Amino acid sequence: MIRRGFTAVLITIIVLVILLFPATAYTQTSFTISSYSIESEDGGDVTDNPLMAGLTYTVSFEVTLDATLDGTTLRISTPLSKVGDVYWRLVNEYTGVNTNIWQPGQDSIQFDAIKGVAQFTCTGRVPSTYTTEELTNGDTLHFTSPISVVSLSLSGSGELLDEIETEVKDETIIAYQNLLSNKQSLLQVTGADPTYHTLAEDIVTLSEQLSEKGYVEGANSLLAILPDQEGDFPTIEELESDITEKSNLVASVDTDSSYANLVNDIISLAEVLGDEGYVNIADQLLDNLPDSAADFPEPASEQSSVPYLVVIIVLALITVAGFVLFMRAKSNNSFIQQQVEEEAGRLDVLLVRISKIDKQLANDISQVKEQLERISGR
Repeated sequence: MIRRGFTAVLITIIVLVILLFPATAYTQTSFTISSYSIESEDGGDVTDNPLMAGLTYTVSFEVTLDATLDGTTLRISTPLSKVGDVYWRLVNEYTGVNTNIWQPGQDSIQFDAIKGVAQFTCTGRVPSTYTTEELTNGDTLHFTSPISVVSLSLSGSGELLDEIETEVKDETIIAYQNLLSNKQSLLQVTGADPTYHTLAEDIVTLSEQLSEKGYVEGANSLLAILPDQEGDFPTIEELESDITEKSNLVASVDTDSSYANLVNDIISLAEVLGDEGYVNIADQLLDNLPDSAADFPEPASEQSSVPYLVVIIVLALITVAGFVLFMRAKSNNSFIQQQVEEEAGRLDVLLVRISKIDKQLANDISQVKEQLERISGR
């Protein structure tokens, strides 16, 4: 009985040792990708840079095994697309790879876990759609995405042992990030009017939020609204100078009184916009006014001044309407609606003056004013 009991215990211990040995061996054995480098198709080293969707790369790497495990097979694999006859090349004479039977044209290969260093290269193309997602409405989202260009795992269990991980971008993402960096740098050095500066920062923030959600093309278009150079940012000093210049000019010329009154109203509107911080829009309004005395119409009959009134009112309405549409699309807040309502009220005053000159023109301008009110949600 004692011998039988001893034999049973011994058999149990042997079975446990057999079952536990592989796990013990794996924990005490190191299989790692000890070094690697990544080259672009033109031979440039991009190891520390993000990869680009649609481009071809060659990954050179070493797998170091510090022990031999009989009966153990390792696997290396890649998500890259094939660009030639094979993915893999064995650079040295590592004995764990049987080059007579291996299949380097497959996206994964297996080799025996034999002590030593195996040197490989893997060549493939990052899928062109790796960073994009097509929506049902036709929009395309762009995301910076991680990629494991080479993975090392156990063949049997699929347990991941090591990997070469980097990230993938595309041309749209790169273009946006470059533009974002330029605009942020400009905002740090520009002396723009504080309110306009705040508005520009809000636009940058909104573009970043769009980019995070994948709408990189929309974010890029939004940033393009901002000036490209420091000198293009409006300043309150420039606006004040322009207002003074236009005011002095209209005061110094002998022109049609209705035209002069309209010019003064536009200058006043520019001052209001400037006080609220919309310096850029105020500058655009002033640009619609004459730059010299020769450009002002000479005193004449009321009927002859109509063409000048038409031109300047239409320009003013286009400028204000464009401002409303932009701000409604980007911010859609009640403050802007209030401003639009105030400016529509100012147009009512202008309509009274215009109706004395040309009732048909006044009717046309009234329709434009009503459309502006509809846009603002009045």
